[in-house]
Amino acid sequence: MVERLFTYGSLMPGGQYAHLLAAAGDNWQPATVTGFIDANGWGHSVGFPALVLHASGAPIAGMVLTSATLRSLWPQLDAFEGEAYERIATEVTVATGERVTAYIYSLHHSLHCDSVAHN
Repeated sequence: MVERLFTYGSLMPGGQYAHLLAAAGDNWQPATVTGFIDANGWGHSVGFPALVLHASGAPIAGMVLTSATLRSLWPQLDAFEGEAYERIATEVTVATGERVTAYIYSLHHSLHCDSVAHN
């Protein structure tokens, strides 16, 4: 089964932790999701923002990786992201305008700052 991962930070090609996705191949394409960047992410202070999906947010640019290998990488990626993030399925818009389903690591819902949680 082919799966997708939307990345917006350190896991993107050229990012500090891109090597964690090396086994999944190089089928990347530009994409966007709608949401906010939240200052509560574990890595925000060192340049790793946390994304919160929200319909009233702004488009957030990233990349989508499509790979059958992702299924075997989920346990490693889940451990890397830790408890502050949750892997959820969402719709993303790729560069062609097509909407596809992809997983994304979003700031855990219990950690959203008030300005995001109440929008």
